[in-house]
Amino acid sequence: MKNRRKGVLKKKKNILFILIVTFLVVFLITSNKENPKSKNDVKEWYYDNKSQYHLSTEEDKVNNSQKVIIAVIDSGINIKNPYISKYIWRNKEENEDGIDEDNNGYVDDVNGWNFINNNKNIVSKKNNHGTYIAYIISTNIEKISKNASSNIKLMPLKVLNSYGQCKNNKSIIKAIKYAEKQGAKICNISFGTEYYSKELKATIQKSNMLFVVSAGNGKSIGRNIDKKNIYPACYECDNIITVGNANKIGKANATSNFGTKSVDVFAPGTDIVCIDADGKYEYKTGTSFATPFVSSVAAIQLSHNNKMSIKSLKKKVLLQTIKKENMLGFDNGGVLLK
Repeated sequence: MKNRRKGVLKKKKNILFILIVTFLVVFLITSNKENPKSKNDVKEWYYDNKSQYHLSTEEDKVNNSQKVIIAVIDSGINIKNPYISKYIWRNKEENEDGIDEDNNGYVDDVNGWNFINNNKNIVSKKNNHGTYIAYIISTNIEKISKNASSNIKLMPLKVLNSYGQCKNNKSIIKAIKYAEKQGAKICNISFGTEYYSKELKATIQKSNMLFVVSAGNGKSIGRNIDKKNIYPACYECDNIITVGNANKIGKANATSNFGTKSVDVFAPGTDIVCIDADGKYEYKTGTSFATPFVSSVAAIQLSHNNKMSIKSLKKKVLLQTIKKENMLGFDNGGVLLK
């Protein structure tokens, strides 16, 4: 009887995890702006010289001699997209032949792994969330250095299904451990849950990766996550950077979550140009789309010195910010990615 009760409780926890993660992912991919019809109609306001942000600067030129891997733990990535494909990580020890050449327990993990179905299929056409994230990272790096694709790579790790659901935290934990074993140093997590997991927190704490995570959003107005926590954003771990969504005038977007204790920095996350699995351009708004800007800045910093400790890397990234009086009360120090 006790074992049956434990099984029921475990099932309820997993269902709760699924529902909450789904809720957050859904509200991280909304925008009121009309989508561009072609590349010529695309307006990337955050690269404009008149904007509040200076995301492309000469001093940030990528050092092409040092390799950096960013693990994108999300819904999968369309690795054949021409804007993304050259940034996709390749497991050099594995061939697509039905044999586990590197003996890591993942057969044919040539470009990453699907932790939902436990197979090599890392592409999702029904849920473009991971492809959006990959496009923002690759575009931002491309703006800074045309040669960056030779040394900064994206590792697709699929944990969210077509509906933005995550079965349980085990798939995320497995993805984190896989990423670290394969040499990733930065981990982009653009989703969250209200479900606290000791195991997930411990896995992040023990990891030698920098986790760049989204603060989450409200449906119409953001909330103070210092008071009502979102995870992994609110785990007290030294290797996490939590990111909020800033708008065109350098203020917190009304829908973005905030918190002087939990949120480290705000970055552009309003009307961000993305590309879906079919190559169509879309504008997206949410902390999901602010997070990859910070991940790409971290990768650029690490490319200058890939022996840098994660503690030093986090410090370096947070130095790439400007203090803004109107951001006081929204994040730790009132800072905005510059």
